[in-house]
Amino acid sequence: MRRQSPHKKPLEIGSSSYREGAQERIQDALVLLKQGRLTLSVYAAGCAVEGMLRSLIASNSREFDERHDLRKFAVRVRDLGLLESELDHGFVADVEGVARAWHNLLRFVDEAKLERHYRRIGEFGKRDTLKFVAARHWTKCNRVVKRCGVLWQRSRQRN
Repeated sequence: MRRQSPHKKPLEIGSSSYREGAQERIQDALVLLKQGRLTLSVYAAGCAVEGMLRSLIASNSREFDERHDLRKFAVRVRDLGLLESELDHGFVADVEGVARAWHNLLRFVDEAKLERHYRRIGEFGKRDTLKFVAARHWTKCNRVVKRCGVLWQRSRQRN
């Protein structure tokens, strides 16, 4: 019996796949939030932002960084010249706000760890609950995902 190579061929996806997956993830995150599955909701919402940023980059450049650094992705989108209108002015700052509260490793933590992390980085107000903070994170992510959708459409019209 032959052993399979330990190096599997990576899954190859393009701009449309990133965008479609991101749109599913933001909806998944909302369902999870409503179910009270807060850590996974926060994680999925951040993945949606990552997917939309990857979609923008993949549709406009062959060079790609495979890490999960949302800040670098937002700067790359800016550097590609995709931010043109007055509405795009705060785009990088919006992504930085999401990136501050999201990390790829959130998929491995429980809610207690997520709450401690959010308290440590100042995401909690005096009366905030984790559900409130998670809902606020979803709202920020959804805003970025929608803006990325507009940027994606605009970039497709240019190309």
